[in-house]
Amino acid sequence: MYALIKMLSDRVPTASVLVNAALSALVPWIVYIINRALHRYGDPAWKRGEQTGEKRNEQGTE
Repeated sequence: MYALIKMLSDRVPTASVLVNAALSALVPWIVYIINRALHRYGDPAWKRGEQTGEKRNEQGTE
């Protein structure tokens, strides 16, 4: 029984590996959230309309 527990405990990654794995997913996600917020509040109105799928009418008529 002790050998089985020893074998399983040797396969568990260290705490630094687990922290780095979590950060490798967390950091890009946080950058994405910040970038989305900056675009929401900083983009001009004409650019926001294109992002929502609305097409601009070049001639000015409907």
